[in-house]
Amino acid sequence: MKNGFICKTASCKLCGEYSRKRGCISKHCPYLAERVAAGALNYKGAVMEAFGSNPLFRDDLTAISRRLSESIWNGAGHKQRMEALRVYTGKDKSFYTNEYLAAMYLLTTTKVLYERTHQSWAMS
Repeated sequence: MKNGFICKTASCKLCGEYSRKRGCISKHCPYLAERVAAGALNYKGAVMEAFGSNPLFRDDLTAISRRLSESIWNGAGHKQRMEALRVYTGKDKSFYTNEYLAAMYLLTTTKVLYERTHQSWAMS
């Protein structure tokens, strides 16, 4: 999916919440989605930024961050299964909403989930 964001334009230093003296002064990044879309922030970094300031999650996040890889994909076959499902549905790229893609992402995470659910995405 194409977007208008690139790493250069998604720099924190260009944000209105950024102070040259103190760095980012916002509790929560208002442009997290744009930074991820531009490739300026990886999956692990996005999770840590979204939940890291909350003391309720701090201990759990430390353990989770050790297990997270730099990739958003759950192993080598995950991306292939998602692409196969997109081909299987027969829809143009403009059809997919963020919510639809999120459901596809979750249901293609493992081979077992994919095999049990891919029939429900039948072409219409």
